[in-house]
Amino acid sequence: MAMTGKIRRKRFGEILVSEKLITQEQVQEALEIQSNSGDTLGNILLDLGYILEADIVKALSIQYQIPYISTNNYEIEPKIVEQFDPRLLHRHTILPFDKVGNLMLALATDIPSREVMEEMQKSSGCDMALYLGAHTDVQNKLMELAPLSKEELQALKDEVRSNKQDPTTRNENIKKDSGEVSMDQLDLSSEKILSSLDEAWDSIFVEGESGPQAEE
Repeated sequence: MAMTGKIRRKRFGEILVSEKLITQEQVQEALEIQSNSGDTLGNILLDLGYILEADIVKALSIQYQIPYISTNNYEIEPKIVEQFDPRLLHRHTILPFDKVGNLMLALATDIPSREVMEEMQKSSGCDMALYLGAHTDVQNKLMELAPLSKEELQALKDEVRSNKQDPTTRNENIKKDSGEVSMDQLDLSSEKILSSLDEAWDSIFVEGESGPQAEE
């Protein structure tokens, strides 16, 4: 049974400060900007020049206990990416990169909403396992495997910019950065991923063993 309610994770800003990547004063400056812009704390700090992309990935990995993966470590089959609407992938900067049994592995640059994950599941017919990737890395690979025209990309950027101003989106970003997460919205811990992978591999082994037996 899935856990419900709230869990308190370490705040995104707290992690950056504890890792000595930024100061508390810089976090406060970014929080004040966030209250009006609706952007994520990581993007604001990045725009201010206080942190690097790698710092965002590191902090998110610590905050949500989700492992980091680089696309350099994978030869991604185009047919995996082709199962999804490229506009969905670009809008949320998510890259499906492998499939193990009935489990689709995907790289994300931020924690997606439950609605996005459900849409990914519907498109692939698979359960989703989430990993973290650097924004530039994922974006470049998306342009290679699921390219969009300049006009389409600009339209998506305008849409994302508009959504950031929406009160609901702004509140969700603030909750996310504060470490307050609904368990029925997010069940993507490393233990969950490893457990799902174990089940997927077991399924593959069972199928492999059942083949020869059926022929005898």
